[in-house]
Amino acid sequence: MLTLHPVFLDRDSLRHAWPLARLARPDLTLDGWVTYGRRHIGRGGTPQRGIIGLSCERGYLYALVVFTRDRQGVLVSEPIAQAALAHAKEPLVMLVDALVGLARMLGCRKLRIETRECPNLASPAQLAALGFIEKDGGFERALVQNGCMSGQSRTGNDAMKLSTIRLELARSHDFPNGSRDRGYEFVAPLMPDGHIDADAFGKSKPQCKVRRFWPGEDERMGSLHRTRNHRWVFSYVPGEEDDESFYRLEQHVFRPGEYVTIHEPDGHDYTFRVASVRPGPAPAS
Repeated sequence: MLTLHPVFLDRDSLRHAWPLARLARPDLTLDGWVTYGRRHIGRGGTPQRGIIGLSCERGYLYALVVFTRDRQGVLVSEPIAQAALAHAKEPLVMLVDALVGLARMLGCRKLRIETRECPNLASPAQLAALGFIEKDGGFERALVQNGCMSGQSRTGNDAMKLSTIRLELARSHDFPNGSRDRGYEFVAPLMPDGHIDADAFGKSKPQCKVRRFWPGEDERMGSLHRTRNHRWVFSYVPGEEDDESFYRLEQHVFRPGEYVTIHEPDGHDYTFRVASVRPGPAPAS
C-alpha cells in the first residue's frame, strides 16, 4: 500500500520542490519560491516551523505543507501545493495520516489544517469523516486521547517517539558530491526537538535496528547500542570489534540537513548528512 511520510525541507533542498510549487502558482519564479521558503523555514535545531514535502517511498513529492507548532501544542498546517498521485485511491487519507505523523513527531496535541491556499483540498464533510471539526476558518482534530495519540495503539508513549532516520555520506575529498548510496537507516526514539531520547531508548532498545548500505559490500543489519561508558554505537555482532561509534550523539539534532560523524572500526571518521526523518519503527530493507 502506498504511504506518504513527511520530509523536512531545508534551505538547500527548496530548489528541488520548486516544480511542485509551480503547480499551484504557475507564475512563481525559482527565486520567488526560494525567498518564500526561507521566510518560513526556521533556523536552529528545533523544527517549530518550516515546510515539509510529503513523499512516497520512491521519493516523489505529493504535497508541500507549511507548518507551525504553536505554544499550545497545536500543529497548524497549510497545504500550499499538491499533485495527483498515481494508484492512490484515498490521497486525502494519506495526506492526513502523514500530517498526524508529523504532529506526533513534534509532540503536538492537536492538528489544524487551513485550506486557504488549496481550497479544493477537501470538502468539510470529507474532513469531518476523518475526525476534524470546523473552527475559526480551518479544521481541527484532537490527537491526544486518554494519554495516547489518536489512531495509535496504546503501547506507551515511548513507542510513539520512534523514528526512522536516514543518513547519507556527506561531501568529502573522496566524494565531492557526497553519496546517496552510502549510509545508514536506523530507528531511534526522538524527543520533539529532534534530540535522541536516552530515557525512552531503554524501553525501546529491541526495536532500534540499523541497516548499513555501501556499494561493493553486503548490507549489514545490526542494532543501536549504548555502551557502559555511555558511548552510542552501531553494532552488528557480539563484542566491540565491529562497533561504529557516534561523536557526541546526544548533542545532535536529527532533522534533514544536519550532520553527524561516525567513527568506523578501520579508524576512519565519516561525516553523514541527515537525509530524512520519518515516523515509524522499522528501517527500509
